[in-house]
Amino acid sequence: MKQLSILFLFGFLAMFLTACDKDDKPDDVAKKGSEFVFIYDPLNDSPHGANKGFFKVTANNGEAQIQRLNDFYSNALSYSVNEKGRVLFTPDPRVVPADAPKNTQLAYFDIANPSQVKFVAPPEKPKDWHWVVRTAQQPILLKDGRIVATLLLEPDIYGSSARFHMGVYNPEENSWQISLDIAGFILSQPEKGSDTESGIIPTASPQILSADDSKVFITTQGFGVDGGVNHYDETFIAAYNIKRNEFERVMHGKNLLAAASNNSVLFIQDGKFKTVDLNTQNIIDVADKLGDSYTGAKNKDEFIIAWRGSGLATFTRVGNAFEKKHIINIDKLTERKYRGLGSRAYYTNNENEIIFSATTDLYTNYAAELVLYKTPLIAENPDPELLLTLPKNFSAHFKMVK
Repeated sequence: MKQLSILFLFGFLAMFLTACDKDDKPDDVAKKGSEFVFIYDPLNDSPHGANKGFFKVTANNGEAQIQRLNDFYSNALSYSVNEKGRVLFTPDPRVVPADAPKNTQLAYFDIANPSQVKFVAPPEKPKDWHWVVRTAQQPILLKDGRIVATLLLEPDIYGSSARFHMGVYNPEENSWQISLDIAGFILSQPEKGSDTESGIIPTASPQILSADDSKVFITTQGFGVDGGVNHYDETFIAAYNIKRNEFERVMHGKNLLAAASNNSVLFIQDGKFKTVDLNTQNIIDVADKLGDSYTGAKNKDEFIIAWRGSGLATFTRVGNAFEKKHIINIDKLTERKYRGLGSRAYYTNNENEIIFSATTDLYTNYAAELVLYKTPLIAENPDPELLLTLPKNFSAHFKMVK
């Protein structure tokens, strides 16, 4: 009888441990690639209310769980989200409240408390000058909640040239860290022109966060005045080192920044994609320009490039070259209803899969139904996994939270 009781006990424990093991496994939905932030615009109909706003959308077994966060929205889709659920945006002037700080260009909120939107004041005004937070370069949200932005110091009275800086806003301390004028970096470079007087951060150039959150890559250019006429001189890629609050040289040469991986910066030059190796400064040709949406891997030397015409591809560093893998070819899809691509794609947390959006129309961002897909990194996958479907009025240019 005693032996029977022991056998029964072992059997019970085996069933209990098996059940616990099954139940305690993390749900796939909880992994990165399940929660997203979209901007909604009611347009001609109002499936989710008459007001524009930020929405959280969660993928759950192929269905979309849709939740309005607030009635705020960004200017020209300029917003970002970190994995802690903080949303940073450049507010449209129509949603800036009357009691917001004067000349505010930045706002943020937490998804857990979306009604508490906070507006950021520019740095304190120096005598005879004032600060402008530039939104031409989309501000960057760091993992710890700090905000990196390009700053312009302008004179109160016309006559002096503006000065370009980088700034880091700390919400916990309500304080700004401000770099020295970019002119010092430009004038220290050997390639400057004989009459280069200062430096600028060109308006059209984006700023790109490094894979480890420690630096922001920017385009810089020499500047001067000759006979009352402005001239623009040599161009560089510089890295703004956030901790050291100073600029570092990456590359000399004209460029349009695109993305950064763990070892390279992707840029466009003369209609071609190229990279600069962050360790050796060697330039590597990647491909002809074929898209306008780019993502760098954080744990490997690889980039995702998405374009409307033919889909989505990765470019992976192999030796001293990048190999292309055409992962989504819209002509090879089994289901061809959703073919409009072109928005930024995201890696899942292990960087073995990609999340991307597709619409029913090749050329629209809002006025067409859209889906989110997930695909492993395989060539010309005809059947990516459907994560969720959204009605029109949600912008295909989404952000991934986790």
